[in-house]
Amino acid sequence: MNAKPEKLWFGTATLDEEFEQIFRLNHRTFVDEIPQHAAHDDGRLIDRFHAENRYVICKDRDEVVGMIALRGSRPFSLDAKLPDLDRYLPRNRSVCEIRLLAVRPGYRHSRVLPGLVRELARVCRESGLEYAVISGTTRQLRLYAHLGFEPFGPLVGKPGAYYQPMGISIEGFTGKVTWLALPTQETLPPPSRGAAKCFLPGPANVHPSVLAALAGPPRSHRSPDTASVLKDCRARLATMTRANDVQILLGTGTLANDAIAQQLRLVGRPGWVLSNGEFGERLVDHARRAGLEFTAHRARWGEPFDFDALRRRAEKRAKPHWLWMTHCETSTGVLNELTEFKRIARAAGARAVLDCISSIGNVDVDLRGIALASGVSGKGLAALPGLAFVFHGRKELRRGSRVPRYLDLALYAANASVPFTHSSNLLAALAAALELAQPGDSARRAAISAMARAGLAGRGLRIVDDGTAPAPFVVSIALPESAPAARVGEAMLELGHEVAFESRYLRTRNWIQIAWMGTVDAADVLAAIAALSEIACPQLEALKVA
Repeated sequence: MNAKPEKLWFGTATLDEEFEQIFRLNHRTFVDEIPQHAAHDDGRLIDRFHAENRYVICKDRDEVVGMIALRGSRPFSLDAKLPDLDRYLPRNRSVCEIRLLAVRPGYRHSRVLPGLVRELARVCRESGLEYAVISGTTRQLRLYAHLGFEPFGPLVGKPGAYYQPMGISIEGFTGKVTWLALPTQETLPPPSRGAAKCFLPGPANVHPSVLAALAGPPRSHRSPDTASVLKDCRARLATMTRANDVQILLGTGTLANDAIAQQLRLVGRPGWVLSNGEFGERLVDHARRAGLEFTAHRARWGEPFDFDALRRRAEKRAKPHWLWMTHCETSTGVLNELTEFKRIARAAGARAVLDCISSIGNVDVDLRGIALASGVSGKGLAALPGLAFVFHGRKELRRGSRVPRYLDLALYAANASVPFTHSSNLLAALAAALELAQPGDSARRAAISAMARAGLAGRGLRIVDDGTAPAPFVVSIALPESAPAARVGEAMLELGHEVAFESRYLRTRNWIQIAWMGTVDAADVLAAIAALSEIACPQLEALKVA
């Protein structure tokens, strides 16, 4: 039965009968609904910090229907869960802990929660409190994000009752309470596939301004406006990667690597292709199809290369004239070491060639010392797919009369990247995405990565890579046999989380991937991980993969 609150009152609890109802609401929420505590025969759960708590409550006439506890004394409950809590807290600010948010069923789609939060913000301001921390249940991370809370540190808790440490300044909290009139996650209908949050390793979530740029009227690829946008994009990309120059092609990363293979064919000397995953194997295929003379050097999927062994091999045998490697082996979530790769190439006097399709825009990519490198407009740059990049040195590109016109990079360079028709719309979207790039983006993704990996490990989900060289923007997860990747992926879609599971190499290994590229919030990633554990882990009671 849904309650119809007509006469709601918000304030702090002072009466014995109010505290008694708080104890029972506490038991109902954190024993019956969320298995955080053992059951009590009397149906009462008295918080261990009860004597120090201030309870902000909502009453419908005489019944307590919602509560939040506030406490300013250390140690907080979060101190016991996160021993290094102080490293995440702002200095010289008075800190409090907000706990025990509980609203009775039937009142959760009403004015109770907005009123509780407004009252809580008022009490904090009057008490001189400046910063608040919470242990946010992973079931409601989207709600906490709407309130302005920002995640920090790893997940804490136990299976079925995991929590994410989060914090917010009280002034920020006060500014966010107006959001609470909007629907929360509980009131939203299940999203369709198209409305699901995108956690794919491509395409990435794009900012509305990028979509708006794409929707402009198309312009001639020969027009001064298009030429100006293209020139600006090339300059920004070269600056971002410290490359000498870059050509922009209308196509995908596969096209960029095919064009690079043609350049290596013109070198006419043998080289090495390094492979430790699906995309390394694709480089092997590019080289084979282009008729290159090469040796494939492989490491196990999920493990980084042994560069010392590769160096010794190059010293003992005929030195390669070029080395080709995937910077981020997205299939396994390994970020291959770029500095060591350059060092080996330099020692061998070889051209260093790089596939940085997934890494550019996601991590700092330094292409100094790299002869040729591929990239794309989607993925880390969070523009629309459809533009391919080849970065190169000033005198690196070679001409060849037998190179297909569309793959002739020297022809692109001779025509300012416009030997053929270009898409002014895709270029405009790329320009908008490059405008949004911020110096702190890589650090933000790395922070999300630390939380995501800790959350996965804490829930018993096996990460494919061995942890020595993780890519800080994508993780591959090996699912148990009891949880087929196709079923898990579809179940995640139903819950509004679009993860990667449909590629052949994922299906054959029963893997899925979660990536956070573009405009993805930490809270959304952690919510996806929480949903994944409830779907895929057989030790949890919530397993529904059948």
